[in-house]
Amino acid sequence: MSAEVLVFSNFKGGAGKTSTGGLVAWELAKRGNKVLMIDFDSQQNMTDLYLRTKARMEDVNNVEVNKTVMTAINEGLSLKQVTIPITENLDLVPTSMYFQKEYQRYLELNYPLIAGPNALEAEQSRVHSFKPMIDKIKADYDYIFIDVPPSISSPNDTVFYAADQIIIVLQTQERSFWGTIIYILFARLYRQRHGWRCWSPWCYAGSFKEKWAGR
Repeated sequence: MSAEVLVFSNFKGGAGKTSTGGLVAWELAKRGNKVLMIDFDSQQNMTDLYLRTKARMEDVNNVEVNKTVMTAINEGLSLKQVTIPITENLDLVPTSMYFQKEYQRYLELNYPLIAGPNALEAEQSRVHSFKPMIDKIKADYDYIFIDVPPSISSPNDTVFYAADQIIIVLQTQERSFWGTIIYILFARLYRQRHGWRCWSPWCYAGSFKEKWAGR
């Protein structure tokens, strides 16, 4: 077993990437696949969605979170050590509202960008830094989902490099469409600069749930 690492994204907020990713992950887990969801978005929508679902299923008021994805990064822990089991076959690595600022600061301190002939090497060292954490747990899952905010940032760059596929979620409206176009242009430039393993992003406008459900 070696997990497929998937990112549902768009540079337009409100396109439904968190809801869609969360539902696809849930369905894959129901079908017997081992699934991990990692929340990389400080809005905590995925964390909130799954923890409220777990609380309802277990008939409790709330689910306590002691460790987050930033705990694993800061302390050098395996992501498996900070997971919360949501239901059978589905685990969550939660986040906090401070994650993006904390992770950005971590990257700046541990992978500083520099000028000069070694500038690209320093940048790639930062971009490649999260992938080893994913690689260490791929044998434990069939699918790993990473929920990211709708932005261009160093934290997101580290996720994109770790991904096997990026699925662009869009609505049938103009701003969502243009957000998708910008995303594809960004992906092409990113691939050229960082040697991205994804040959191209995948784009679906509403029908991808049925396509993925059969995998």
